[in-house]
Amino acid sequence: MKRIFLAATVLLLSAGLTLSTQAQTKAVNIENFSTNISDKITAAIVATPVYDKAGKLMYTVKRYQSESLPKNVRRMVENEFEDYDIAGVEEIMLPLDNNSIYLVHIANDKKLETVRVYKGESEIIKEYKKG
Repeated sequence: MKRIFLAATVLLLSAGLTLSTQAQTKAVNIENFSTNISDKITAAIVATPVYDKAGKLMYTVKRYQSESLPKNVRRMVENEFEDYDIAGVEEIMLPLDNNSIYLVHIANDKKLETVRVYKGESEIIKEYKKG
């Protein structure tokens, strides 16, 4: 389980770095929705707005665990990938679009995959074989 968590963390960090290479990030906000300290760690949502050089908001990336994923998206991923567990989520919010892009990181004993969910459709965009 620790290996899965470590690999998922590496995926989250590398995806975040890829998203912000052409843009400048300004701030990181952490929102907690629980009073129990152990729940705060798992329920934390980290939001990173990304701005262009002129200071215009390009997009915002939220990183969180599967518990905060909208139920319809979570249900869709769990139904399509029954043999996988959701390791983490990145939600990309575009300022002019009401639909978010979800990058759902899933894992099982053999693979780590990143599934992109947008407007009710899913697609595997990255796949890694373990060991």
